Amino acid sequence: MKKSVIRAAVVLFCSLFLVSCAYHDALPKAAEDAAAAFAAAEETEKWEEKGETETTKAPVRAPVYPPLEQAQLEVENILQLPHLPNGCEVVSLAIVLQYHFNIDMDPVWLSDNYLPKGPFDQVNPESTYVGDPKGEGFGCYVPCLQVTAGLYMHEAGYLDYAANNLTGSSMEELEAWVAGGTPVILWATVDMEPSVVAREWKVDGYTVRWFSGSHCVVLSGYTEDKSIICDPLKGVVEYDRQDVIDAYELVGRRAMVLYQP
Repeated sequence: MKKSVIRAAVVLFCSLFLVSCAYHDALPKAAEDAAAAFAAAEETEKWEEKGETETTKAPVRAPVYPPLEQAQLEVENILQLPHLPNGCEVVSLAIVLQYHFNIDMDPVWLSDNYLPKGPFDQVNPESTYVGDPKGEGFGCYVPCLQVTAGLYMHEAGYLDYAANNLTGSSMEELEAWVAGGTPVILWATVDMEPSVVAREWKVDGYTVRWFSGSHCVVLSGYTEDKSIICDPLKGVVEYDRQDVIDAYELVGRRAMVLYQP
């Protein structure tokens, strides 16, 4: 089966299930359906390209729970400016792809080729990026980024990895993944500042609420009172741990990791 056919099948399957999910209650079901879509894309050709060399993968272990008192991973940050002023989600994904597979990842290329996008007020950010990350855009949530990661990893031949939806997890549970060697993509706000709902719209009868200053970052370490964040807007930054928790909980406790099942 050709890769283009498999990609189309995966996108169609995921779209059918994810675009109609409710803002709150249907998120776990959407994640399960996305995972099932990836599993259904069978018997594909492994990615081969002339001159491509085998990459070295960072070790991925099970979460260490309860987490260690402190941990920090060597995660290289990628900045979203100037090319992706509203592309913090796909840049955060590029950061963790680069970490796991020891590759140079261009987030603009990743966005152009793998990130589902749609117009304002017409799509659900659970399944589709709202707007354009290169210009006027809001963003997307975990299932959309799962699709992006799954499509890329499938075509690139990283078939033993999956994108795991951690939405609803506590900060201690996210830190347990970091303690085990796995950075966590999480949704919060710019500078971990308080926020309010800036815009609402309906998709298939469901109300979508978008918070002002929504932001996606990578949790790469922590101490007792600090969270070490790869921030696509600022670089590697230490934020007050409680501020990160507050921002993370405000926008719905959304998070994901790449891991080997």
